Amino acid sequence: MMDRLSKEPVERRLLPPLAFLAALYHVAANYYGLLQPMWHTAAHLAFMLPLGFLISRNEALPLRRHTIANVAFAVMASGAFVHVIVNYEDILRREVFPTWTDQLACIIAVLAILETTRRFYGIALPLIAFVAIGYAFLGNALPARWSHAGWDIEFMTFNLFMQSQGIFGVASKISATLIFTFIMLGAFLARVGTTDRLIDLACAFTRNSYGGPAKVAVFSSALMGSVSGSSIANVVATGRFTIPMMINAGFRRRFAGAVEAVASTGGLIMPPIMGAGAFIMAELLQVSYWSIVVAAIVPAVLYFSVVFWSVHFESHKQDIRGIEEAPPRLETLRRCAPYLLPLIILLGLIAMDIPPMRAALYTIGVTVAGSWLLGARMGPQDIAAALVDGARQATGIACACACAGLIIGAMDGTGLAIKISQILIGLAGDEQFLGLLLAMLVVIVLGMGLPATASYLLGAAVVAPALIKMGFPPIAVHMFIFYYANLAHITPPVDLATYAAAGIAGGDPLGTSVRAVALGSVAFVLPFLFIYNPVLLLQDVETFALIQSVGTALIGTVVLAGGVIGWFRSPLSPVRRVLFVASGFLLVQPVLLISLAGLSIAAAVVISDQVFGKAPLRNGKSAQKSVRKKA
Repeated sequence: MMDRLSKEPVERRLLPPLAFLAALYHVAANYYGLLQPMWHTAAHLAFMLPLGFLISRNEALPLRRHTIANVAFAVMASGAFVHVIVNYEDILRREVFPTWTDQLACIIAVLAILETTRRFYGIALPLIAFVAIGYAFLGNALPARWSHAGWDIEFMTFNLFMQSQGIFGVASKISATLIFTFIMLGAFLARVGTTDRLIDLACAFTRNSYGGPAKVAVFSSALMGSVSGSSIANVVATGRFTIPMMINAGFRRRFAGAVEAVASTGGLIMPPIMGAGAFIMAELLQVSYWSIVVAAIVPAVLYFSVVFWSVHFESHKQDIRGIEEAPPRLETLRRCAPYLLPLIILLGLIAMDIPPMRAALYTIGVTVAGSWLLGARMGPQDIAAALVDGARQATGIACACACAGLIIGAMDGTGLAIKISQILIGLAGDEQFLGLLLAMLVVIVLGMGLPATASYLLGAAVVAPALIKMGFPPIAVHMFIFYYANLAHITPPVDLATYAAAGIAGGDPLGTSVRAVALGSVAFVLPFLFIYNPVLLLQDVETFALIQSVGTALIGTVVLAGGVIGWFRSPLSPVRRVLFVASGFLLVQPVLLISLAGLSIAAAVVISDQVFGKAPLRNGKSAQKSVRKKA
């Protein structure tokens, strides 16, 4: 054992104890909540950035030089934030007059954030941060429309490092509190076996149903994704079970990967937790948590309705049956229900107006205590392992949020955010639709290769003010941005959730991406629908309008899924597929006359199908055999 440890790189040996200490600190600090926000955020980054250097690896360096560099970077990065912790009171007193040590600590912190974020997520986000800071320094040399007074090192230190914005702004504060706590909860639930039980439950309830394995993926990924906070982590956690199940049942590899990617991404928009997104949005909008949950219900139902019916029609098209050997539903429910108890308790605590962070920490305690009743029996070693897992999973997101803080701080300190909003409004003019289209493109581009939380926070800073000025309700604007921040993970060319699913499935990444976009097609339209008509967010609700809008939209998801897959009771010809897709998009519009037009088109296609006859079905066995050969 000692020989094996002695051969491991130093950073690998430092990683578990540092992650354990980081987790202990965050659990205690977030439970008691007595620390000043800036101090707590500095301590958060003093742990997370060194962990980022120890976890990641620069492949260009030999092992020995890499180890020395990583440990040195970790010490320097931690030291920059320890400087803030130790000198906190002095920094508050002299914030407009930074010393040379403040400036040196700021430079080290900025470089450490850029490098750790690059290691986790590639060059895109650090490059945006570099450009934003460069813009801040070169402001007085730019054309009049873009010019500002310009920064120097002293002003950068004041703006980014010595007050509760920039590095210590809202992005890092949320990372240190809500995000870390809920990722930790997800780590404990995974350790006790909740992921496996969710899959068992989905298997039982889709038993003997067409396409059972794919429906298992939809349900289990939706449930687990709401807790995990990361579509990619959700793909890896549930996809390692569900994707092989789908392939073995007869689904093509591209389709299996696409189903998992779309369902895992959708988990982050699924109430009540939304990967902690509901709490973050409530914090930014200064509204109650439940108002966000209520607003998210109908869009999430429509999203998963399209995915479910797409799976159902594809299963009929390929004649892929359900899971016959799954245990009875009631027996599985009795066995799995105790594993769902922590989530039920979490919602109950939040309903009792207990702060979300404390509710999540109580739920972790319930999970540990309940594990002894469930047979998992989390002892000290299991608890320590869960704490280390949670800290490691939170590290990448913490680095990305800190990098987002640099961008937001630079934009706020130079007025760039206001300029971008003015440009969006100027380009759109009186055309609200053009403004929304530009906002969608900005958020998707920002979200490519980034955690959804970081891209949502950036989008909220960059485009939310412009959309609100156009007259859209703030809650609809933030939900619009939140949706596209998540959908970036299934939008080519940098669709990380799809890449992860294609890797597990062994399928073509581009083909998987195309199928994922088709399966999630309604999600790309939904934000435009609910921002124009907040009735889909259950805002300004009138009973008839609500019933009509939701009812026709649900019919539209069925029709749209049939058109995308090319099956509705029988194979659809290319012309009928196009008509079905057009009809589905008309039906999901929350306008009665447009929905009626869509319903008429769908009815005409179905009636013509009855009159002129159906295409013959293929033999089930030969269909499955051919599918397996193609896979």
